[in-house]
Order: sequence, then C-alpha cells, then structure tokens
Amino acid sequence: MDDSQKEQYAFEDSVRATARLLWNEAALDGAGKLDERERDGIFETRDTIHIVEATTSTKLDKALSDAKKTHDAVLKLRKAHAKFAQGWVVTRSDPTADQLDQVKKKYSSTTTILSFEQFRSRLFNGSEYIRARSAYRFGSIQDFSDGTVNVPENEYVPTDFINYDRTKTIPHDVVLNLHKNQERRLFLILGEYGSGKSMALRAVFISRRKAYFNHNLYRSPIYLNLRDHNGQTSPVEALERHARIIGYPGPANDLVRAWRAGFVDLILDGFDEMATAGWGGSISRVRNHRYAGMALIRHFVLETPASADIYIAGRENFFDSASEMVSTLGISRAFSIIRTSEFSSDDLKKFLEKKSFSGSFPKWLPARPLLISYLLSKGLLGDDDGGSESIDEAEGWNHLLDMIAGREASQDARLEPSQVRELLERLATLARATVDGFGNLDVTVIQQAFQATAGFAPDEGSAQLLLRLPGLAPSSREDGTRRFVDQSLANAAKAGDVYRFVQHPYGDAVDLFSGAVSGIGDLGKSVLARLLESVNVTGSQIVRAIESASSSNDSQQICCELVYAFTKLGATSDLSTTVTINSVTEDNLYLSDGDASLRGFKFVGSLFNNIDIEEGYKSADLPSLEDCIVGTLSGIVSRTALPPQFVRTEVTDLADEVTTNAQLFAASLPEPQKVLVSVLRKLFLQGGAGRQESAFYRGAMDARSRALVPEVLEKIARFGFARRSRSRGKWIWHADWSFSSEARRIIFNPANAEHPLVKAVLSL
Repeated sequence: MDDSQKEQYAFEDSVRATARLLWNEAALDGAGKLDERERDGIFETRDTIHIVEATTSTKLDKALSDAKKTHDAVLKLRKAHAKFAQGWVVTRSDPTADQLDQVKKKYSSTTTILSFEQFRSRLFNGSEYIRARSAYRFGSIQDFSDGTVNVPENEYVPTDFINYDRTKTIPHDVVLNLHKNQERRLFLILGEYGSGKSMALRAVFISRRKAYFNHNLYRSPIYLNLRDHNGQTSPVEALERHARIIGYPGPANDLVRAWRAGFVDLILDGFDEMATAGWGGSISRVRNHRYAGMALIRHFVLETPASADIYIAGRENFFDSASEMVSTLGISRAFSIIRTSEFSSDDLKKFLEKKSFSGSFPKWLPARPLLISYLLSKGLLGDDDGGSESIDEAEGWNHLLDMIAGREASQDARLEPSQVRELLERLATLARATVDGFGNLDVTVIQQAFQATAGFAPDEGSAQLLLRLPGLAPSSREDGTRRFVDQSLANAAKAGDVYRFVQHPYGDAVDLFSGAVSGIGDLGKSVLARLLESVNVTGSQIVRAIESASSSNDSQQICCELVYAFTKLGATSDLSTTVTINSVTEDNLYLSDGDASLRGFKFVGSLFNNIDIEEGYKSADLPSLEDCIVGTLSGIVSRTALPPQFVRTEVTDLADEVTTNAQLFAASLPEPQKVLVSVLRKLFLQGGAGRQESAFYRGAMDARSRALVPEVLEKIARFGFARRSRSRGKWIWHADWSFSSEARRIIFNPANAEHPLVKAVLSL
C-alpha cells in the first residue's frame, strides 16, 4: 500500500467518525455495499439514509464519478424506501471551482459536495473555534509594555527543552510542531515562574492552527486556561464553559462532541492554578487538596480518545514529589515529562533583537523571557547609545519582586500585590532559621505567614497561591516542607522585613527575627540599602533598630545587615552608649571612603569571613572587635599594625595589599597586565557587594598605571567580568561571579597571556 492509499483510507476513517457523531442514531453504521458497489459510508437514521463518499483527489473526473455513483444510489433509495435519502461527496480540501460547478449542475438534487472542514463543521466548526480562541488570552502571557495580554506571536523565541532527569536536550521543534508521521504527542511541560510555559503552549496552538487551515491536520487545537475552570471536575462542563468564555458562535456542546470524537488536540495550561475546597492544615490534607483539584485533568487524560494529542503545563514546585505529580495528574508512562530551559546565548540574542534592544544584557538577570520583558518594558536595562544606564542587581530585583507579587496576586482578588510581596518576604525571613538560609518551611508556618500578611486565614481561594509561590520548591517528599531554590529571589526578599523593622522597631517586632542564623547576602543588603534610601531613613532610626535587635539574644544576626545599611547610607548618629552586637556571622564587612563611622559599635564573639578596609576610611572609625575571628583582613599593612579596636581577635589571613601590589607592579609584566590583575584581585578575591571605582586606583601604582585603569575597566566590562552602576553619586563596580574561575586563572597565572581579555588589555 503506497502513501496515497494510506492517506485515502485514513481520510475515509475520519469522515466516517464524523458522520457517526453527526448522525448519532447511526453510530454503529459505516462502510458497506449498495447494489453490489462499495460505499464509503451508509448511515441510516430515523428519517434519512445518508450515502457518503470521501476522496482526497482534486481531479474533476474523480469528483464526478463519486457524485454520479452517489446520485444513482440516492434515486434508487428514494423510489424504494419511505425514508428520504441524501448523498454526500466529501473532499479533503475545499472542492475546486470545476468540481463544485459540475456536481451542482448535474446532481444537486441528490448530492452535496463539500470539504471535510465544511462537513465536520456541521458537528463542530473548528475554524470558527480557532478564530474565537485566538482572540482570547493564553495562560499567563502578558505584554508589560501596554498592560494587555496581546503579546505578538512573532515575539516568541522557541528554546530547546530538557528531559525530566536533566540529562539531555530535546529540540523545541520535536515538542512544538507536528510529527511528520503525525504520531501521537503526550507532553507534560514543567517550568519555573516566567520560563515561558504559556508561550510554548501557544506555539503548539499556532502550529496546529496552521496545519488545520492548510488541511494537513483534521484535529482542531483546543487550549484551556485551567484557572478558568476552578472547581470543575467534568470535562463536559469545562468544555462548555470554555466555549462560552471565548465566544464560540455555535452551540457549546459542539466542543464536547468534537472532543469525544477525537477531533481535537487538547492543550491544558496551568495545572498549578486549579483550586478546590478542602484546604487543610496537615500535609495529608494538603495533598488531598491537590489531588481533588486535579480531578478535571485526570478525567481529560482518561477520557480523551487515543487519536488526540495532549499537552499539560504547570509549575513543578506545586507538588512534593514526582510520584505525587504523576498520580495526581493521572498521566501514564506514555507521557514525556520535560522541562523548560533558560535562553541560550543565541536565543537571548534573538529575543533581544525582537524587542529592539541593543544594550548590554546584565549578567545578574536570569535569562527568562518574563523577567527580561518586564524590565525592558519599564526601560530599566539601558542601551548602547549612552541614553541610559542599566540598573544594578539590587534595583533590578526590587522591581522584579514587585512584578512577581503583582502577577501572583491575580490568583486571589482579595489580595493586593504589596501583600503578596510581603508574604514572600516573610517566608524568606523565616527561611533564615536554617544555616543555608533557604529554609525548611512546613504547611503550618506558610499558612501562619499568610494570615499575618493578608489579615485572614488561607482558604480554598488562596490555597493555590501558597502552593505555587515562585522560588519555592519541596524540600522533603515526606513532610511537604518547602525551601527557596532561587537564591537571588530569596536574598532580595529577605531585605523586606528588615526594612520594615527599621521603620517600626518597637515592642515585639524584633521577635520576627528570633532564631535567624543566616544572613541576607550581598544582594539582600544592597536591596535593603536601596529601600531605606528611598524613604530617607536617618542614621538615628537605624541605630534604634540596631539597639532593639542587639537587646534580644535570639535576633542578633540582623544587626549585620543593619550595620551595613548604616555604613553605606553614610549615616551619622551620636551614640550615647556603645551598641554591642554578640555572636553573629558576617560574610563581608567592607568599609570605604564615605561610609559612616562605626566607632560606636562593638562586635563580641563574632565571625567575619572577610573585612576589607579601603584607603580613605579612618582607622578611628572602625568598630571594636572583641574575641572575634576574622578570616581575611584586607587594607591593614601588617599584624603589628592591627588597630587597637581589635581586642583578642584572631586574624587568619592578612591580605597585605600594599606589599602584594608592590610585588605585582615590581614584576616583569607589561604594565596593562599588571593593572588588569590588580583590578581583578579587588573584584574577585575581596568580598563585598561592589567596589567603588576609586578603589582601583590605590595601592603601589605609579601615574602611568593609574592612567590605564579606565581603559582596563572598559575591557573588563566589555568581556562581561564586571559591570558598573551609579549609587549615591558614586560609580560602583560589581563582579559577575560566573567569571570567577576565569578571573582566578588570570590572577594566579599572569604569565599566560592567551585569554582574550588579557590579549585585549595588552593591546592598550
């Protein structure tokens, strides 16, 4: 059997399947013989006998032959039976003008010639459905530039997927497009917030829409936003509601009949947005809640005919484990479980070109379409023509937290975006009770945080928001606890409660930080400083907060970020007594020219991984360190020159920068390379949220070396090792830590001049 015969037989099967649904009284009828001649379909209802011929040919002779054959049979039946008889010639594509003209002239009294689409539209008007569906929103897609859901279709840049085990890449066309043999496609697509799940599903819809209109596919794509179907468990009810929501012009049950017949491909977007009653406090009740909420999906999977494709998408962090996800969604082993991935460098380039963005992409920003689109729409990523500067990481994440909160607040009309942001910030604070700062939050803790920030206990309306919060994922499949998996989001969010504490440090407000043992990272401290600066917080306000936190034995840890804010805001405050901070752990204490004096603060029994004292910061302004341990101390010439404020304090490693720089600049290396190594050392070997540009000029440099610093910095930025931003009137340089290993190779192997950055610097 050749391919054309296979196509003909497959087409005949599709026509018969449609006829059985169209004339459901004849559901058991099909092909047969009449007058010893084979007929593609004979369907007898209570009132009518339908004779059907199906053809994939576009030739006039074939259409006339089928029409005459049908005409003769209909005339004979009309004479021999009391029932009315009607003939149908169904073509795969629209009948040609000649076919229509000749068949109508000769056989219009007995036989109708029409396309398969026209024939099927008597059952379900797929073309009208697709037109109506194309005008309705697709999942969570949003155009931030105008606040609508109408993102142009040509803006989508497909990215390859990865398998569930993250062991191999799956080309995007394998997932998004029809298989050349039209084999059945069953996909469960997982992804983090903003990773483009809805955009990928819309691409599936568009691909099938094109194939449908080109008559290469006889199944219409049906795309359901599952958030429109909360509380529904029956596919029949969901399809009928969907028809009304999108404004399908035919009867709502048309979609049901088409689905039952296998004439649709099913696309279900947002399983994590389905909700149902029954929100409870225990993990078993939460899992029961999730299982009940997925009833609609399970019924769709179970009852959809085997000829139809099914695509399902949602956030993986909604479930506690893979086994729960599979059983709750009711998917079989035939489903391919895949994950979205971030943009590759080529994907990112294409995406930015479509957005008409010509600037430098900030390395700190995750390469997810949602986050990039948002910042671009707000004009926050700068450009290459000098018109604007890209925002730094702290300001960027401050904006992104607002965007994420607004997007999640749409799940519950009772919540304002500010409340959702505060909820994320509260959970990030509670996560500080673990050493790694990512948390181990159980259901009860999450519910209590919701009630504290929203003002009411979580119910079925807010359950889904809690189960799908971005940046959180299961930490244990046994107890259903959650932890932060997005470190940047978590650290940025940790600044929120500290910011509010500075404004209201009274009463039992400090108890919120009881048990905090981890910090908020350089990003969190930078976000905190930015938030406090935006409301013109004074040094006295920060000192009051430090005094309140230091008075509680369980909340000392937050003093570190408060001291950071105090110094970086250049705050001044006359302290009547010394503020003592006990037993804290701080990654980086970086003091530079212009920072506030810390002479009124004393750290006791604390651990500092790195203390860096820039030139220009007065020794008299240092805090007292009593019985502390310092991992690396930079900016002090020698152990004999330790300041008197260091009392019984152990310094493990003394980074003698003056001596080291002197050795570096005395080495037989080209001058530009010496400057490069010096700058990279300050960026990558010394901690801190950023380096003031003035810091790169200090050390054992002569005038010629200092003159090279701006050009070396320009090369470093061009190769992506660091970026510059402006803060409080000063230029600050931020290292891109993804280049840390490359930077170290350049620093510790200065004789190797093969790296492109070194070559570029040597050309100066």
